[in-house]
Amino acid sequence: MTDKNYISGKESGKAPNKAPNVIKADTLPPSVIKPVRKAGNFKVDVVVAEFDAYINSESIIHLAKPAYEIKRIDKEVFLNEARFVPTKFDYHKGKVVEGIVFLQGYLRKNIEYASLTSTGKSAIGGEINDTTARVKFLTSVVIKDFVNYPIIKPSPADETTRYFDKKALGKSTKEADRRTLEILNEPVHAEIEETDVIDADINIKGKPIEGFIHEEIFDKFVDKAVIRIRVKLLQKQQIKQYQKDYDVPEDNKTDNEIDSDDE
Repeated sequence: MTDKNYISGKESGKAPNKAPNVIKADTLPPSVIKPVRKAGNFKVDVVVAEFDAYINSESIIHLAKPAYEIKRIDKEVFLNEARFVPTKFDYHKGKVVEGIVFLQGYLRKNIEYASLTSTGKSAIGGEINDTTARVKFLTSVVIKDFVNYPIIKPSPADETTRYFDKKALGKSTKEADRRTLEILNEPVHAEIEETDVIDADINIKGKPIEGFIHEEIFDKFVDKAVIRIRVKLLQKQQIKQYQKDYDVPEDNKTDNEIDSDDE
């Protein structure tokens, strides 16, 4: 007995192979759906909190070349991470009422300074150099005052149903019913609105320049900075349409009437 779909090597001139065929075909009945009714017909970014975070930083910055004067420092603040972690829930309303935001980033400082190249009887000659430093920071803030509460629902614990085994006079190890419910929430993300940096740069261990009182050469200094970051936390939420008509009412006045109003 041979398979009808089998073609021998002699007949085809090639290695034995199966002929093309549909092995199985099923017609599937439609699945039953249950409509979900939620309040709101728009899903948009909603502001959940706005706050100013104050970060105190102290660092020692080493310059590429010795300097006798700092001319200018450009400062920029960057965030690598702004992670919201809910810590207190209102389980009845499915909302977060307290949380912690972990902020991680750095203060970028581009430092322009004058380096000594020559001295005269009453003058100092130099050249302008620059050093770019990144001062890292890591902090956390507690958020209790929300503009709109974040909607985050924890997933419940898995449910397991066990059955009695008459022969073993105990729990059946052959069968069990289980249920796992996973709730997927929209994450809370952050935006920076503005930053403000107030700092003090202090020369340490400077060496006097011969012949010039109160002039020193230094290659490192202490930077004490107060960094203010205005952060906006947002979350996608489903909301209602508050105003159906966004059109501006038409003004039926003629040009002559408008001119007379101006007079």
